[in-house]
Amino acid sequence: MGNIELNPDDLVGGDVRIAENKFPNLQFIRITDFAQSEFQIGYQALWEEFAAAGEMESIESTKNRLGWDPQKPEIKEYPMLGDLVVVKENERCVAVSNHTAIVDMTESSPRLNVLFNHLWVGPEFRRTGLSCWMRTMPWHTARRCLALLRLKVTTPVTVVAEVEHNSLQDTIQLQRLLSWEKAGYLKLNPKKAPYAQPDFRLQQENIVCGRKVNCLPLALLILQKNLEGKRSMRAKEVKKIVTSLHNFYDRISEVWRMAPVWDTLKLYPIDSEEIELMAPSLKE
Repeated sequence: MGNIELNPDDLVGGDVRIAENKFPNLQFIRITDFAQSEFQIGYQALWEEFAAAGEMESIESTKNRLGWDPQKPEIKEYPMLGDLVVVKENERCVAVSNHTAIVDMTESSPRLNVLFNHLWVGPEFRRTGLSCWMRTMPWHTARRCLALLRLKVTTPVTVVAEVEHNSLQDTIQLQRLLSWEKAGYLKLNPKKAPYAQPDFRLQQENIVCGRKVNCLPLALLILQKNLEGKRSMRAKEVKKIVTSLHNFYDRISEVWRMAPVWDTLKLYPIDSEEIELMAPSLKE
């Protein structure tokens, strides 16, 4: 178990407003062993929040991910490092960040993408600024991953969050999107970047019975330190980010579950085309 020291330099956009409040009564704990009691309470909080929508992988997959060693990658071109951070007030879990660093080594200059698998803040701590600090957790993992692989600290890093499409009818969903927006995240236009993740509710019986296996369409939010003022991203760069995420899901999902996810890449524009960057709260 390792306590995380909050770093104000990791705050970006509107999140810098919380720099002076480091929530001294809370413990920010990085789970290093799934035998820790904090692992179970953190996973349970995520399961209750995300499982019904098909967005939560199994507990075994989460346990395995915590043991990944980027120095011994299962997929040579994509070393990965998984982290689970549980925030406690006394013995009560009040927030959880579940995220994975994925290094793209397919070209001579490596790039690092950190996927927010899940981010949850308990109701009593919402709108307190705690979510601002939770959004800094991927930067801790990024630095550890770069150090383990002896990569330059200047290696480009992109933090990626998967979110539901904005319906403009769900006020809670809109509040979440506005929170990402204030933190400097931008949304890839889903009409040109039709991203999807595997649906973890499905069972293999769907295949046996001849039913169609679907995936979960989501929007992608991205954050890079140099994104301010940027209005678009080249499709080639977007597809490289998405391919790294798909390779992550390949490690925790069955081939049949991933097949429709990989098929979505065929719907992206040609490499030279630009994909618009939008405010997360805008309806597509």
